[in-house]
Amino acid sequence: MNESSNMAYLRELDSVSPLVLPQFGKSPLYFEAGGGIFQSPDFNVIYNKENSRPVGTFKNGFKLHDPRSGVDAVESMLGSGDIDLSGISREMETSHNQAQLKITWTIPSVAIEIGLNDICAMQIVHKNSWNGAWSWSVSYRALRLACLNGMMIPSQVWQYKRKNTKSLDPSDAKKRLGDMVARFKEIEPAWKKWRETRINKEWASSIIAKTAETKSPQFGMQSLAEFHESRAVKANASYNYIWNRYSNHESREAGLGETLWGLFNSMTYWATHAPASREADEGNILSIRDRRHAKVSTIVSGADWWRAAA
Repeated sequence: MNESSNMAYLRELDSVSPLVLPQFGKSPLYFEAGGGIFQSPDFNVIYNKENSRPVGTFKNGFKLHDPRSGVDAVESMLGSGDIDLSGISREMETSHNQAQLKITWTIPSVAIEIGLNDICAMQIVHKNSWNGAWSWSVSYRALRLACLNGMMIPSQVWQYKRKNTKSLDPSDAKKRLGDMVARFKEIEPAWKKWRETRINKEWASSIIAKTAETKSPQFGMQSLAEFHESRAVKANASYNYIWNRYSNHESREAGLGETLWGLFNSMTYWATHAPASREADEGNILSIRDRRHAKVSTIVSGADWWRAAA
């Protein structure tokens, strides 16, 4: 695929799914003390220009980057790369008065097929924040097209992350992303093996308990049914969400059976789609999903998981 064709596909994104990016300003920080108003010599306030509401306070060394710089860095890398961008799509999400920004590009031409009609397309994810929550980063993952799960690559060491300081140069990311496609495809044999690896309900329950951060089952002293009746499990919304997804949908309706792949899909479905445990936390759902995906990645990179997959 030549560069001009790829750039045409990227330009088409601006007409099909235009980005209305937030804009931020920087102002001196003033504070009240001893009946007087003083300007801080060390800190500035970052504010959203749309509503003039502050989003964060930073030391003077903080470099205020235009959100467009991250988009341009990723799309410059994609446009100059040797991959087919036909069918590419783009989605933007924000939270916390737009101070946390996440943009995801889905590339259907770069895909791996785990089973019949079970296809995972490559995604490039850019994140940045103006409240200190996230560093400027570019990473990759997979999107399972059957259920639109964001599938985290185990041990996602191929994330490029930088602090938001004057030393930040988003174009550096391009130098580190050249092997993304090859490394994305390297996971295919492992995922295919997960699809064939049978597991029992008790082992699945113990993995879900770790993911949901509830107490671990003691199956030498209790049955699975007894564990599910325990107060801690009944009160843990995440455990019940994943377990119900695994035992009812993935194992039965989706036809994956009691396998590592079915369990992995249940965990990533929870990470991607489950609401916040408390309604009051819905405004923080981007950060919650981010933590969930990191947790799933840690679990499937652990010794217990890979022993089962061996």
